[in-house]
Amino acid sequence: NWIPSIIAGLIIMLLGIMAAEAVSKALDHVQNGKAYKTVVRWAIWVLAFITAIEQIGINITFLTDNIKVVVAGAVLALAISFGLGGKDKAKDIIERHIK
Repeated sequence: NWIPSIIAGLIIMLLGIMAAEAVSKALDHVQNGKAYKTVVRWAIWVLAFITAIEQIGINITFLTDNIKVVVAGAVLALAISFGLGGKDKAKDIIERHIK
């Protein structure tokens, strides 16, 4: 009963690794592509790993809940930094259009 689930999990991991490498190669010509490649590769690997483990039948809700909290924190930090960083630029644009 476990063998088909394990084989499906391994196939999912293999497809995830292949997809991560394909996307990494596609980002070779992007400016600052090395940083993007690393983030995207890890994100695809984590997603493939979680999907494969769940396919096998192991309950890892504690792990997915923790990942959700970390991702939500990172998105909040990026949103705050984007808002604070773009505040002066937005002010300049508004002043130019008002005059």
